[in-house]
Amino acid sequence: MRLESLPGLTALSPDRVRQFMRSRGWTLQPDRSRPPAFHLYSRDGELALVPGETVGDFDRRMAELVEQLAAAHNLPLWQLLDDLSSPLGDVLEIRIQADSVRDGTLPLDAAAGYRQAARDLLLAGAHAALEPRAHFPRMTRKEPLDLLARCREGQSARGSYRIRTIVPMDPQVGQMDLEPLARRAVMTVRSAAAAAVSAVEQDRPEDLLSLHPQGVSANLLAALAALEPPGDTGSVALAVRWSHDRPAPQGAHRPVRIVRGAFGHFRAAAQSIRAQTPEPGVELDGYVIQLHSTDATQGGVASVIGALSDGDTKKVTVPLGALAYGQLVDAHKEGHRVRLVGRLLQKPRSAELQDAAILEVVAEEVEGDISADA
Repeated sequence: MRLESLPGLTALSPDRVRQFMRSRGWTLQPDRSRPPAFHLYSRDGELALVPGETVGDFDRRMAELVEQLAAAHNLPLWQLLDDLSSPLGDVLEIRIQADSVRDGTLPLDAAAGYRQAARDLLLAGAHAALEPRAHFPRMTRKEPLDLLARCREGQSARGSYRIRTIVPMDPQVGQMDLEPLARRAVMTVRSAAAAAVSAVEQDRPEDLLSLHPQGVSANLLAALAALEPPGDTGSVALAVRWSHDRPAPQGAHRPVRIVRGAFGHFRAAAQSIRAQTPEPGVELDGYVIQLHSTDATQGGVASVIGALSDGDTKKVTVPLGALAYGQLVDAHKEGHRVRLVGRLLQKPRSAELQDAAILEVVAEEVEGDISADA
């Protein structure tokens, strides 16, 4: 194949190529002798001409420049072409490696699940970059969601199934004290995944429960667990191709490899963390089915069956102070529906609404006679 016939070459923007060159130390040289449609750059004594789009033999000239840059920076030609033709940003790549995906294909439902996991992974990283927590009951902060809306999915490749997420960011101009959220999110995903893998490799899976200062949340662990390869063998590699338009973080170039045995630990730890973390701002809409108190002047515990904010119907225990407990005693006697709000704590076989407040008592007639143990 002729060099100028390489796929993607004709789509290259001279501006994008110049941007890459500036980030790699090339400097524009004033040279009145050069043709007006070219820009002359130099680096360590080496010269390079960047053709403008109006040059008659643009494809050939650009092919020669790309070949020169690939050699100068020791990059595979295909990788440099891919970088130059992609939007600016870091590329987060998840490689699902298993015998059943060697042709680069997956069942449609499985592919959708992996894409959702990749989305959740980046969203968890962005939330943790802003404020590390053990669990994010609702990953709905505006900044991470805005970042996710700007991300793009790249092409997969044969030899494994690859999910490539391009996380866009502007090039760095001058020194900055704080990296943009896009870079911090990707850094958090990589470092948190590495910390989680290290805990399992050192046979200390219990450490997964306390690594949230490093970005290892229940959300991130659940997303990693959802990347488990199909079949009985296989692994996952999480790699980052850092944007050439910003300095790459030190020591963050090797892929993070997740072997088969780690996914079960991630799944179990995510479930355990969620069970220990109350979910704030959850509404419960239903009926009191049981009441218990040893001294109603000190409050008591109500059992309410009803719909939660997410639509699930559950039986929930609700500890209450004296005033609120008295209101639910009356609601139960009259068969009225109640609406409460509080922090939902999911337990293995039950759920508890903590710090509950009554939003509304709705007068409705219900069928049947529900007894109380008041």
